[in-house]
Amino acid sequence: MKPNNVLIGIGLFILLIVLPLASSEIQSLGVFKVNDNVELKQIGAGFNNCTITSVLYPNSSEALGLSNMDKSGNQYNYTFISSSVLGSYIVNGFCTDSTGDSVWAYDFEVTATGEKFDNSQGLMIIGQLGIVALFLILGFSFDKTKWKVRGLFFMAAILMGVIVLNSLRVISGVSSSLSSMGNVALILGIVILIFMFLYIFIYYLIELFKYFKSRREMKWQINSNPV
Repeated sequence: MKPNNVLIGIGLFILLIVLPLASSEIQSLGVFKVNDNVELKQIGAGFNNCTITSVLYPNSSEALGLSNMDKSGNQYNYTFISSSVLGSYIVNGFCTDSTGDSVWAYDFEVTATGEKFDNSQGLMIIGQLGIVALFLILGFSFDKTKWKVRGLFFMAAILMGVIVLNSLRVISGVSSSLSSMGNVALILGIVILIFMFLYIFIYYLIELFKYFKSRREMKWQINSNPV
């Protein structure tokens, strides 16, 4: 395959990741950590009351039925305490005034960490993996006699690998379906980093031993052959 074709293929792959998926605009309350209380809110200036008709779990089963919201100034609130499932929840409700009912709906996300993974983070992880690969390539490009420089690039790859693992931790907490995959990736990444660290550590010890051994032999030769 020609280099130009490889570059075009990589460019198209990145473009597909960057382009956001077409979706209708949905109001969102935000992202919350699993099992935390979620304050469901609705601005109700001029309304007589606001009522939640349902809160749906990510699998569309009902987490909460018909419930009245408490008024605080111009805002109506309800404390939702059943955020034990990872994913996107949908809140439906209505507010009543002199003209009738005003129906509303929004969603909120529940993740293991309270953080959300999106396309920009996906690109960031790809970039981080690219930097890890670059450091490894640069490390292996140096001859073994340059073991100090080589080791520095390997250590930089390990540090960047730790950052990648933290990003994978965020991915694993987004939803139940990704949780098991993310955990496997985390374990695999930790194992790889441990082996990389042990390799570098042992390699450093061997090279240090050779270095001091050569210096000792050189010193012995100088002492045994005085000028």
